[in-house]
Amino acid sequence: MKTIIVLLLFMIFTSCADNTGHNSIIFINNTDVPIDVSYSLDYPDLDLGSYDIHNKQEHQRRIMPNKASSNPLMFGDINASWEGRFQVLPVDTLIIQVFDSRIIDEYIWSKIRSDYMILQQYFVSLENLQSVDWRISYPPTPEMKDIKMWPPYEEAIKNAESLKP
Repeated sequence: MKTIIVLLLFMIFTSCADNTGHNSIIFINNTDVPIDVSYSLDYPDLDLGSYDIHNKQEHQRRIMPNKASSNPLMFGDINASWEGRFQVLPVDTLIIQVFDSRIIDEYIWSKIRSDYMILQQYFVSLENLQSVDWRISYPPTPEMKDIKMWPPYEEAIKNAESLKP
């Protein structure tokens, strides 16, 4: 009986996830239109991915105008830290993609992909996320100016200003 208890305790303690890091990325929509946000681990492949964003994958969120995500971007297991995930990525870069939700609702994924109907892509490193306190915004904030992105910072600001509800 003592052996079983010891074995159970060992299994419990060794299966606990590392909660010392950050397990979510908060996304803030500072526009007057809803946006969809997703992430990709496929850097440097800038293709929008073969998955259909309409399927509402775990790595996608819809964020209403002038709101922060109520359901942050997470990597699968709620207890898994992003710091741990970055350690196993082949490249220290996560792609965060921003779409106008109206485009997602109106067009099929193959059209969105072929016409590259994307508002913004951020290419973030672990250090980038730490420097912005795990908060990413669209349009990018001045604190995000040094993060690699497409379109570039100044153009992204102008594009966001032209979005109309």
